[in-house]
Amino acid sequence: MVKIGYDKEARVLSFRIGRGKSVDSDVEDSVVIDRDKKGRIVNVEIMDISIDEFRKAQPHMRKIAHLDPAEVR
Repeated sequence: MVKIGYDKEARVLSFRIGRGKSVDSDVEDSVVIDRDKKGRIVNVEIMDISIDEFRKAQPHMRKIAHLDPAEVR
């Protein structure tokens, strides 16, 4: 199961996908993708998301929350 979080002060939306430790990050624009030592995605952060954008995206995030972390690459 994917853990979804939102930091109102930092305006960061995060998706914790796996339990592994991040050893490498890919950054493009306002998105950071963290990978473990096997190259699996363990965390995704989207920067500069307003609370209104977060609220609008919640129905879509519920679908993401049920992804199997083993299938995310």
